[in-house]
Amino acid sequence: MHVVFLTYRYWPAVGGVEKYVSELGRALVSMGHRVSVVTGAHAAGLPPRESRDGIQIRRLPAYRSALRCRFHLLRLRQLFAEADVVQISDVLMAEQYFTTVGWLLPRRPVFLTRHGLSYQCPVPEREKRRAGRVASLVDGVVDDGHFIAKWLQVCPGTVLDQGLSPPADEIHQRREPSPDCAVFVGRLDCDTGIRHYIDAVELLGRNHGLTMDLDVYGDGPLKCELQRRTTASALPVTFHGWVENAQDRFADGCFAFASGRLAIQEAMARRRLVVATWANALKRDYVLEEAFSPFLVGAGSPADIAAAVAHHVAHADHRSALVDGAYEYVRRLTWNRTADGFLSVWRERLSSRPVARSWLNRARLAAELVGDFKPARITTPS
Repeated sequence: MHVVFLTYRYWPAVGGVEKYVSELGRALVSMGHRVSVVTGAHAAGLPPRESRDGIQIRRLPAYRSALRCRFHLLRLRQLFAEADVVQISDVLMAEQYFTTVGWLLPRRPVFLTRHGLSYQCPVPEREKRRAGRVASLVDGVVDDGHFIAKWLQVCPGTVLDQGLSPPADEIHQRREPSPDCAVFVGRLDCDTGIRHYIDAVELLGRNHGLTMDLDVYGDGPLKCELQRRTTASALPVTFHGWVENAQDRFADGCFAFASGRLAIQEAMARRRLVVATWANALKRDYVLEEAFSPFLVGAGSPADIAAAVAHHVAHADHRSALVDGAYEYVRRLTWNRTADGFLSVWRERLSSRPVARSWLNRARLAAELVGDFKPARITTPS
């Protein structure tokens, strides 16, 4: 089977979706499938075409003009026409596809992946309309969480577990350090909860008499603000920036401060107690209503985080019970298992007739997308 992924960004860019597509693609290649990735070049100097891990990469000049990007996407229509399956990451990219090249390929099977943390809360009505309209154009949807359909008010897609690479059983397990240290891995932005975690470190010292050393691995728009604040308050927080294989650093702490699915699972695979937080009701559902939720500590405010951490510092048996349950859960997560899930979704749909519409209907839907939504340029925010 030839699978073409269309995604916002890809390697060497770093991020959850980038890793998701890369690991899924590698698993499919290992099973004997042909995989291509069409993506935006997030920086100048990246080659328009290259191969990595058996995956053929085709880059659009997304850092330049939107018109140029769409022209290059149209030039790749033969690649899409030859694909057995087109798998698109997120609604924005699906709009780009259908308003540029998809309407020319009436019988090409197209599937959508809706990833987890790309929605505002509350979700604007416009976004709900976009999600519903794109869902009507594709042959199937894979959701990165059960909460997505609820918040978009659309029919639920198939929810597949994310894999782990390497699998949990292949990760060298280090002895748990003393319960006075924690590690955060992720983007320094509002929706990752980093402000809550730093506030909790301060509250642990002030209200609970506990000094909690926090190592922060990541970068983002809040970095300078947080560095100034922790320096002024003399908090035991160290910023390391982005580092290679940052997920391995979770083993340095007793507690893992993580709120994204992939980071949560990486920490669980290293047998560390995950403390996850949220900034809004949507993120709360993301943390508390998924398969991993019974095995983590969820807290919605800095005070709740501090109280939960203090409790688990004092009760090692409670900490161990959660860690053991989490490890058993993540042991079954592999990217080959995720790839098998995608193959089942694709084959089930391909066994029936793919979505096909007349030229008139396809042109009308494409025109509605252009006129109503004015899809954004495929680029990386500064």
